[in-house]
Amino acid sequence: MGFFKSGNQKSSREGGKTIIAQSCTLNGELHLETSLHVDGKIEGHIESLNDISIGKMGHVIGFISAKTVYLSGRLEGKVHCSALEILEGGCFMGDLITGALTIEQGGRFIGQSMDQGNTPVLEHETKLEQLELKTDKR
Repeated sequence: MGFFKSGNQKSSREGGKTIIAQSCTLNGELHLETSLHVDGKIEGHIESLNDISIGKMGHVIGFISAKTVYLSGRLEGKVHCSALEILEGGCFMGDLITGALTIEQGGRFIGQSMDQGNTPVLEHETKLEQLELKTDKR
């Protein structure tokens, strides 16, 4: 009978991926426990407990907080992540706080970056605001 769960099934936290297709545009906030892949356009605030990937046709404008961000498309804004990988053809413009930054040949980084170190996330938001203030004074 199909009333009982099998002991070897993954919970929704461990599996699954949210996909924003190329023809989709989303404005607002996303709070995810799963990974996210963007081929469309998102303007807003994205928080994921897992990874975010932005495909070649993907475009994100706003704030991102995630484990690792894989960038093949375009990302404009503020990012806080454990690692950012800008792949060939990817372009990042903005402020970044990360523990690791990788830029492949053909990838572009335009902006400012800070090492995340062992600083709590709340302090990172303050650091991003400080980066913004420095930029505004120029």
